[in-house]
Amino acid sequence: ADITELKGMSYDPIGDEWRLSGDLAVNYLAFAVKR
Repeated sequence: ADITELKGMSYDPIGDEWRLSGDLAVNYLAFAVKR
């Protein structure tokens, strides 16, 4: 599989929601496509 995109995730405890961000330091998602 080839990773095509990486996105960080940040949590907002006041709004109780997760958001995508550019910070890959702690929580992140990887999107991959099968070759």
